[in-house]
Amino acid sequence: MNFPEYFVIGLFSAGLIFLGAFAPDAPQEQKTVTARDTVYTFQKDISPLLQSNCKPCHFPGGKVYDKLPFDDYKTVVSLGKKLNTRLKQKKQQAIINRWIEFGVKE
Repeated sequence: MNFPEYFVIGLFSAGLIFLGAFAPDAPQEQKTVTARDTVYTFQKDISPLLQSNCKPCHFPGGKVYDKLPFDDYKTVVSLGKKLNTRLKQKKQQAIINRWIEFGVKE
């Protein structure tokens, strides 16, 4: 084969690929939402997580509530990933890390 034949075969192949991408019966890529895509918030996700793991000590009436109140958004934000030392489950730590990664949404 010489150059013009390679050129024509290349154009033909590119055309088939292009048409295949826009064919109506071509399977469409489906985006699945995973836990990794989730944006967590303090009120909806973080506060209940801390209440289930850090109560009563870090909540009203607890012995360290005056120093580290975990119902206070600012306190929790200031601790950041240090909260992971209190959370033993990897899933809970991942929630905290994701919350921080997405800008500690209130």
